[in-house]
Amino acid sequence: MKTIVYTAGKRQTHTTNLLAEYGKTFDDLRNIIVKLELLGAGQIVKGHYVAVSSIAFLKQLRFILQHWKGEDFMVENFDSKNSNMKVVYILIRSFE
Repeated sequence: MKTIVYTAGKRQTHTTNLLAEYGKTFDDLRNIIVKLELLGAGQIVKGHYVAVSSIAFLKQLRFILQHWKGEDFMVENFDSKNSNMKVVYILIRSFE
């Protein structure tokens, strides 16, 4: 499934433009998927595998890219652990 989204994402101009806007690459997307899975977003919510669907939808992808700092997510006024948990919580809720 990851390969399909990765390949499809390469063809999407909007995704490519958004990645460029945040200085990120498709390798970053692979790392983000793995991180989201490790943090608990590797679950299905209303037919969406959250870790992958989160990079497939531009609203969620923009949110992810705003907070992705290379190895962890960072949310203002939160430490690294709580930032990671906040991002996962918001993403899961976005598919409910």
